[in-house]
Amino acid sequence: MSSNIGQELFHCGVCNFKIRYDYKGDSPPFFKKDVKLLEEAYCIRDPFADDNLGGIILGGDCNRCGRCVCVSQVAI
Repeated sequence: MSSNIGQELFHCGVCNFKIRYDYKGDSPPFFKKDVKLLEEAYCIRDPFADDNLGGIILGGDCNRCGRCVCVSQVAI
């Protein structure tokens, strides 16, 4: 379990999507306290959520190749 909070760059190794993320881990502090992800994920705060409670999951690290991959279902 890691907890990387900051402004790092998420870069999808499949579709080349790039965006800054706020957190990498399985317990984002801006999600509800009872939410725990099954795997580490790259997340950003939801800019439209009230009181900074809410987030968007961008993607995670591929278990096969280790590259960052986004949640897009578009096959390239």
